[in-house]
Amino acid sequence: MAGNVISKVVWIVLVLATPIAFIDQSTTGHMSCVCSSSFRIGCFGWFREHTLGNAAVSRGQVPLSPNDGNIRRPLAIAQLSARPDFSLSTTPSLQSTTPGNSTTYSVSVAPVISTSGFYGDILLSVAGLPPGAASTFSPASVHGSRSSTLSISTSSTTPPGNYTLTITARTAEVTHVTQVTLIVSDFSISVLPTSCSVRRGAATSYTVTIAPIRSLMATVKLSLSGLPPRTSSKFKPQFVNNSGTSTLTIMPQTSAPLGSYSLTISGASAGVKHSAKVTLNIK
Repeated sequence: MAGNVISKVVWIVLVLATPIAFIDQSTTGHMSCVCSSSFRIGCFGWFREHTLGNAAVSRGQVPLSPNDGNIRRPLAIAQLSARPDFSLSTTPSLQSTTPGNSTTYSVSVAPVISTSGFYGDILLSVAGLPPGAASTFSPASVHGSRSSTLSISTSSTTPPGNYTLTITARTAEVTHVTQVTLIVSDFSISVLPTSCSVRRGAATSYTVTIAPIRSLMATVKLSLSGLPPRTSSKFKPQFVNNSGTSTLTIMPQTSAPLGSYSLTISGASAGVKHSAKVTLNIK
């Protein structure tokens, strides 16, 4: 009976003499737990449920034994479970395309704590697409530290403009978002005058103007169709960089047939083609 009482007293003294363990800073997923006592015996570190940054300490006890007789600061190592988390990044942050064409972004995820890692499936999605556009992720979800390719395809009816796309990476516990910019650019073509008259053996000209829509950075190639027989043409210049004008000269030979003709002047660049119609009268 007396022995049981003494054991209970010793146990209470041990518990009262044992402070809550201190947790050193670490990013490895492991922490050092410190227990001090003035008794020349082992002590126990008692842990309650705590959350420190991305680390959680489990409830329970870890026995701490004397260290070569120096029992003032015996140590023990407690394994901590990392709170799931990951980073999200995209490259590039800005892409440009034209109506009817496509472009891509690289979407990358990586665990925040490399030793413990994040091993859940991360689902990817995107919002903010322009009208007529569609998107695909390849793959649609990633596991661990990986990348996915986001493809954005536009239609011929997608209006030019600057669009902010929101990319979301989601699990049951964690959600991260990032944003990228999509520029849909285009160009217009116009011709003056819309009608010209010329005698056989002479020459006439039209002025073709190319204007970018939403900062198109491309070279537009000009072409002509609908010329009557024995009639030649020349663009100067034939290529317009981004924006500018070109002079179209038309020269019917003396044997060219008389009449009125509808000509089509076209400009093509970056997968986009636009055209304008003019009238040529040979007298």
